[in-house]
Amino acid sequence: MLSATSGALWAVDLTFVPFVVIPAIACGFIGTHFNRKLSEEGVRKIYVFVMALLPLISLYNCVTNVLAL
Repeated sequence: MLSATSGALWAVDLTFVPFVVIPAIACGFIGTHFNRKLSEEGVRKIYVFVMALLPLISLYNCVTNVLAL
């Protein structure tokens, strides 16, 4: 509440918001399309693949950030 009353809340740079919101909406439509086309097993396989890919991306980001120091 203090940051809202002091004006610091409005000092946040929001230029990145369209770069997050637009792909999120697009991926929602894409996900809905594939959810209707794929079987339950197909959806499960994609989910498991994405969940396995996320730690690898996080590990890559950690390594590249440490090497950049």
